[in-house]
Amino acid sequence: MRWPFFFFALVLWLLVFANSAQGENLSDVQSALAAGHFEQAVQAGQEIGTPGALATAAEALNAKLMLGLARHGKKTAKQAMKLAEAALKLKPDHKKARLQYAIALGFYGRHVSSFTAWRKNLPPKIWAAAERAEAVDPDNPQIDALKGAWHLNMLIKAGSFNVEKKYGANRDKGVAYFKKALTRSPNDLVILSNYLMLLYVLEPETGPDIKTQIETHILPQTPRNEIERRLQAQIRQVYEGFSDGASLARARAFVSQ
Repeated sequence: MRWPFFFFALVLWLLVFANSAQGENLSDVQSALAAGHFEQAVQAGQEIGTPGALATAAEALNAKLMLGLARHGKKTAKQAMKLAEAALKLKPDHKKARLQYAIALGFYGRHVSSFTAWRKNLPPKIWAAAERAEAVDPDNPQIDALKGAWHLNMLIKAGSFNVEKKYGANRDKGVAYFKKALTRSPNDLVILSNYLMLLYVLEPETGPDIKTQIETHILPQTPRNEIERRLQAQIRQVYEGFSDGASLARARAFVSQ
């Protein structure tokens, strides 16, 4: 009579141990990402293969894209999308996977030509991906920022093309989404940096205010990880560029990464 109980206890222990080990492995992937070891995070995430690990691997690739460290932007964005899609096949409502897929699709849209973006009808596809991410995680400020970036990026990339008439991209809506994100997460270096750079590129006349915002809200912060440290260093270069006229060119390079 003891064997069935022993067998049940053994199976239960194995399940608990496996879940614990899986959590430790995911923690290792997250630690590699925070330390800026992006390729290590990608490889480990793929090897573990759980939804959380795959989504974190996609996040590592998106971090490379944001920081301008990806040698091939379009290819890296597509890889991040595939990793997020793999996570979503395992768990369709996975919050991080939904978010990272939407971010990667946005980067893909940034790295293709305007003609390709319009031909493939990417603007509404990117917006729809952000909406799907919001459906499973409605209070996430990163999604608010993603929507804000959609509006401002569209206006920057459009040139003379009327993206407000065709797609609904609007400067005030973009700013409102970013402000909503910053209300929810006031000290978020990633959100604030992207907001200020996009707004500056879209409206170069805001330069003096952008300089003050960087000096007041970005440079005094202590980065929480290597991603934020690298990001802050790039924004510092934009700030220093105000003294020699290079700030706008650096901001444009940042939003094109």
